[in-house]
Amino acid sequence: MSDQYYIYTVLNHAYMKFGKLWLNSMHDNVDMSKVKGIFIVDTGLFKEDCEELRKYEKIKILKSDIDFKDTSDVNKGSSIWLQHVLKKTEFLYKILCSNKNNLPIVMIDNDCMFLQDFSDVIDNKYDIQVCLRSYHKKEPSWIASFFVINDINKGKLFLELWIQEIRNLRLTNPERGWFESHALNLLVNKLIQQQVKQINIGNVETKIVSCERPEQYDKEKTKIVHFKGKTDKTNIPNRLKRFPFEYIIRKIREYTNE
Repeated sequence: MSDQYYIYTVLNHAYMKFGKLWLNSMHDNVDMSKVKGIFIVDTGLFKEDCEELRKYEKIKILKSDIDFKDTSDVNKGSSIWLQHVLKKTEFLYKILCSNKNNLPIVMIDNDCMFLQDFSDVIDNKYDIQVCLRSYHKKEPSWIASFFVINDINKGKLFLELWIQEIRNLRLTNPERGWFESHALNLLVNKLIQQQVKQINIGNVETKIVSCERPEQYDKEKTKIVHFKGKTDKTNIPNRLKRFPFEYIIRKIREYTNE
């Protein structure tokens, strides 16, 4: 458990509905006294969006080098959606380079909703923590929707390697529609097979911090649910129907003012 930490995500105008859900549920359910700051990388926000976001405490909006107000579904090769996603690792690295107080930083996708405080899963005996899809029984699988850096220097090293894996994938397998989580899996598998560990990696269960399947949801244990899209990224109302539970449906309406 960490006394204080940062939270990080990327956001554009098309995902503002998710952004409000993300922030309202965070402020309602997370112990905000432990949150030192909330970094939001602007990949295509209007001025009015930024003004709305700054109404929340501890927000720090960082302008990126892209400005796409909308999004897209997953397409082979490249897409607007992919351009947003690729900024996650790039700007997280930049933030680490300026993080002088060595506090943990937690990257959480903006299409998530907080149900409980999650600070107890931040474990600084690990350099980084990755989100394990434990329901993939045949082989380990990780998803980039929740990612913790506890040691800043090891975190920078991990991000350098992760970004390089993404670049390699885009060169060798450009027809893929997405690269981030696949590159993460390639890298984690390489690192855990090393005899001398460069980076101490811990797992956090998907069903706890990025629950993406209704059958995994546990009202007592699930701290964050993830409205993950598959190839269909633009149908946000449909994605918000992912969890057919009265409590979650009611909270979505409350947090999105509907």
